[in-house]
Amino acid sequence: PLSCVIGTGLLALILRVTRSLSSVLVLALWVVIIWVLMLSQFAEPYLEKLLFQVKEVFSEFENQLLENAELNNNKQATNKLISQLPELSGNYLLGNIALIQMILSLMSLFFARSLQSRLYNPEGWRKEFHQLRFTRIGLLTLLFGILGCTSLVEFQYWTWLFALPLLVSGVAIVHSCAKIKKLNGQWLIGFYIILIIFAPLIPILILLVMIDHWIDVRGRLQQKINNFN
Repeated sequence: PLSCVIGTGLLALILRVTRSLSSVLVLALWVVIIWVLMLSQFAEPYLEKLLFQVKEVFSEFENQLLENAELNNNKQATNKLISQLPELSGNYLLGNIALIQMILSLMSLFFARSLQSRLYNPEGWRKEFHQLRFTRIGLLTLLFGILGCTSLVEFQYWTWLFALPLLVSGVAIVHSCAKIKKLNGQWLIGFYIILIIFAPLIPILILLVMIDHWIDVRGRLQQKINNFN
């Protein structure tokens, strides 16, 4: 909880100075990376204990799978599932801790910003979120980070740290397009349901962010709506 408060406070300070939500998303990545690197240097006993506990949970889970496989006579499918489980390591643990920390800090910041907007500028947060767009440097930083992590076996679990800001931007584009088209909330609920159960939608959202950066999908859609009216 303390690290979440500190992380959210740093992101709030960055937002106050830069007044740019895209800058916050990019810099949040580096704030979290520095934080986990400090953990690895100064909290090694804690991480070792946590890794040991996670390994115990995974071991119990595998044993339960094998027991159920013997009862249901589906050992082949169970062994295939077990082989797909991630290999537990220090980098895997740090990557997941960093991702959780980043999600909690950004959610806390967004919630606080929305409350502030309700008090002083009721439509400010919605416009700010709908207009979220990365600069070319920010976009390239995130894309190169994804490529770099996926190419390094030890850091493949860090890929989500670079993908999360792009995913947030993709969600912002969907929200903005829904508002421009004046769609009701049920469309957004359906979108989130599909996002949860349909994993390939995530790369599509990232691709949408890249396309919007070059051709301004939201601006073109708004112009088309205005011309039609």
